[in-house]
Amino acid sequence: MSVSGYLSIYNDWDLLGPALRSVLPLLDELVVVDGAYSWMAAFQERIGRDPRRSEPPVHGILQKLGIPVRYISAIWPNEIAKRVAGYRACNGRYILRVDADEIASFNASTLEHFFNSGAAVAEVEIPLYVAPGWVQASDQTAQFPRAAFLFDSKQISAEDHLQYLWLVLEADERPPSARRLPVFPDPVAFYAHLTAWRTPHTAIQRACFYVLNWHRKFGVPWVDGLQNKPLDDVATLLKQVPPQAFLDIMLGHELVTGHYNIGNSVLRAMPLSSSQEAILLPLHRQYQLGQKQLNEALRARPRFFRCGLPICIDLTDQENFAAIVHDGQAIFESSAQINAAKAVMHYVFTCSPWSTQVNLDCVIKGNFLHIKIPDRLDGEKNFVRRVIELHIWLSTGEKIQRFICR
Repeated sequence: MSVSGYLSIYNDWDLLGPALRSVLPLLDELVVVDGAYSWMAAFQERIGRDPRRSEPPVHGILQKLGIPVRYISAIWPNEIAKRVAGYRACNGRYILRVDADEIASFNASTLEHFFNSGAAVAEVEIPLYVAPGWVQASDQTAQFPRAAFLFDSKQISAEDHLQYLWLVLEADERPPSARRLPVFPDPVAFYAHLTAWRTPHTAIQRACFYVLNWHRKFGVPWVDGLQNKPLDDVATLLKQVPPQAFLDIMLGHELVTGHYNIGNSVLRAMPLSSSQEAILLPLHRQYQLGQKQLNEALRARPRFFRCGLPICIDLTDQENFAAIVHDGQAIFESSAQINAAKAVMHYVFTCSPWSTQVNLDCVIKGNFLHIKIPDRLDGEKNFVRRVIELHIWLSTGEKIQRFICR
């Protein structure tokens, strides 16, 4: 029995080392499918990146694995083509889908039963981590979300394995599949899904992908002439929005701060052992330090923003809070007179009501916005996320402006 892994990646290294080390015991080889998508190539080039190859931090991690690693580097039409190429390049009987933000804990006996069962596909439990010790769930007893991750290549083709994956497809479609074989009934591993724990260095790449992928299908609502017009290539957008301005706008995106609305979900205590959980703690600290540096940068230099679009700022950790808030308020200065503003603080708790939103008092004084921000919420329970969502509208007709924290 031989197992190949394929890793689809482009400039995503924050969690890559621990993610790969967690699956190494199962792998005989790793196929690395590197490179950006063709519709993002112009953007990557404009910000000084090679669209065919990830930056050195990715390759430095891969060179230390201690197993055979083969590279396929190209500019890809879409995620479908990239994953099919990775799957086809694998030599093993079984093929493992490897992601850069998932830490695996295998159940050895269940895994052995899968290999002996003749089943075509195995799944993992893969809840979304909110904070150390806490994952998002629909309720306190429901089954955790599951995802396919291990395929028998004799039964599942490269095209057919796409039917089992969670893919981000807006303008693309999966190829049709003639069949979907039964999945092994028991999860063979637990995956800590740490997608919200990236630092801004790599989270911004993810935010750009999601946002530009959406614009490919629906156009760009906030750019004149591009509303309701699908974007075949982001070069069209870059003619009106300079790359640095777009990157700055993405720094305020919820994906960069790791913020998301948990909706009707709850938080559940993590089922991992203390030693398994300990592996994750440095990764969360790395994430928090990244948010602190992002907040400090907002005080050090002006940042572009798009009027009216949400600007998310993480204030969970006390260091992050202190980088923005002084004497109970945050003060922002814009490059033009402020016409209106709205600020909401989002909290996520470890017990009911699980999440809440608090409207903050805003006072406008010309180009300055003063926001009153309490250090603690009245009657507040322990929170694991505290993120301010800020909207600023200016009196000028120019939609892209700059602001700074004072």
